[in-house]
Amino acid sequence: GRFVSPQVAERFIRDHVSGDKALRLGGERHQVTVLMCDLRDFTPLAERLEPEQLTAQLNAYFAQMVAAIAAHGGMVDKFIGDAVMAVFGLDDAEGPAADQALAAALAMRARLATLNAERAAQGEPPLDNGIGLHSGEVVAGYMGSPERLEFTVIGHTVNLAARIEAACKAPNPPLLLSPATRAALQGAPELQSIGAVALKGVAQPLELFTPRAGVALALHPG
Repeated sequence: GRFVSPQVAERFIRDHVSGDKALRLGGERHQVTVLMCDLRDFTPLAERLEPEQLTAQLNAYFAQMVAAIAAHGGMVDKFIGDAVMAVFGLDDAEGPAADQALAAALAMRARLATLNAERAAQGEPPLDNGIGLHSGEVVAGYMGSPERLEFTVIGHTVNLAARIEAACKAPNPPLLLSPATRAALQGAPELQSIGAVALKGVAQPLELFTPRAGVALALHPG
């Protein structure tokens, strides 16, 4: 559970160790909400730090982000350099997946503010991140080869979540939601549109939304 998501470990043990299912490549379709989160200005940080310092700072940051995701029922799919991808809705959990994902995103921004206060006390510059949310269908399962497998989710939903996250740069807010995620929310705070945004690789501009007020909007370093 430390090297893969605990949910993935439990699923594998249930199905392929204590269960009767034969391990096979491929997966099943699920309706989920994907959360993509990426650090801003990571390259300059990496350039000025020794690898050991960089690793320590990334681990401290990831510890806070993962804790927020886990507290709201999300599954960490993977780390991609300084980015983290999480999925909500793969397993039975309390509350709709979109609501859980938004709550996790807000908690991540709050934890980042706390971490930045600690960094300031140590003379370190603040960190900033962008978080994109999109809801839709994915295929979840084991991908790779018989010799090297990874449990992950793939599909256009994942790609679009990544494109939305890439748009979370000033002057845009650091937390953005797709129309599909907005429609799936059942108990969300009030949202506001930031207008149609052109996303790389997406044919038509997409209207994006962000919470009207709150912690998620106030953390771009000034």
